[in-house]
Amino acid sequence: TISGAPTQTLTNCAALSGVQAGVDQNRGQRCASVLLEVPQPHPSITKNAPSTMQPGDTITYTLVAANNSDATDVLVDPQLTDCVPFSSHLVVSNILAGGSPLPANGWALQALTPGGCTPTAPNTPNSGTLVQLQYTGALAPGSAAPTITYDVTADSFQSPTVLDSPTPPGDYTNTVELTASDGGDFGHCVQGGCTASDTVRVPVLAQLQSQKLVLGALDREFNKAGTTTPGGQVTWKLSVQNVGNVEVENTQFVDIFSFVGDRGVRVNTLRGSEYVPYLVDPITAPVGWTVEYSTATNPCRPEVLGPNS
Repeated sequence: TISGAPTQTLTNCAALSGVQAGVDQNRGQRCASVLLEVPQPHPSITKNAPSTMQPGDTITYTLVAANNSDATDVLVDPQLTDCVPFSSHLVVSNILAGGSPLPANGWALQALTPGGCTPTAPNTPNSGTLVQLQYTGALAPGSAAPTITYDVTADSFQSPTVLDSPTPPGDYTNTVELTASDGGDFGHCVQGGCTASDTVRVPVLAQLQSQKLVLGALDREFNKAGTTTPGGQVTWKLSVQNVGNVEVENTQFVDIFSFVGDRGVRVNTLRGSEYVPYLVDPITAPVGWTVEYSTATNPCRPEVLGPNS
């Protein structure tokens, strides 16, 4: 029983001594300490997410707010504040509490604001999406609030809108903080600062995509399959797009006109061509491209098939 005003730490010591065969024996002293405190919660916050995501991927973050088992009081109305980096490329959606859309299971969404916070990394000011959630209720020692999950989608080429570009490569770190409902500090937590961080890496993605369309003498617009007449003109249109998240240099495009018995540019499969077109005008290309011709039916193309091919 403790009476009066105890100090912060109560230390109790025991010593053992005696006389054995007329000789004094002293076995020393051993002490144990107990921390005395005003009843208070011992908040805990954990955060988990996959370690990598590609442009176009959607990953799920998981947050758990709890009152640790060594707490001496209930945890009342905790609040979570998170800042997801790069709101212009990483889109937050599908926030759930215990698997249900908010508000649910004691949780309510207080804020979901792109550009509303400064993330941990990259720490560009006001570049993150503010996610703030409020729990209403009391968590007994050793209990946790229903789990929070939310999805983050990395922009890819022209997705989710045609104006979007792929998420740049790099490490993206966001830190969630557990506070009282008024934003105040709990004083002590299982984790330092009542925070938990997670880092997700977007790897380098070097990727090109190309398209070839044709306009025959009997066509009104370019298509993947055209129609012409004997002696009629045919126009091909090639386009190359960088759909990756880094610059690509020294790009080469190899095309082989059709002829009877021809095979693929990259594979040895028969293409089934039934006639031979003839080039009647020089090929026009944008600035930066160099056009080269070959009259061989099977031209060397080491850039496509490897050395000496």
